[in-house]
Amino acid sequence: MRLQAEKPPTAACKAARGLGDYVAAGLESVGITKERVSAVTGKPCRCPERQAALNKLGKIIGIGVDNP
Repeated sequence: MRLQAEKPPTAACKAARGLGDYVAAGLESVGITKERVSAVTGKPCRCPERQAALNKLGKIIGIGVDNP
């Protein structure tokens, strides 16, 4: 049996360039958004900083489009 995605990849997923971008697109696809994180925690979301840090880590370990 072969599984197929019900929806095509989101624009965010298609535009993903690094590890942080992939993680952000994956979380967004299951409904975890910056607004929801802020609403649940009651604090401003630090998602952009976390995403940038994961992109940097991905570049170091070789995950992302810009890596050879």
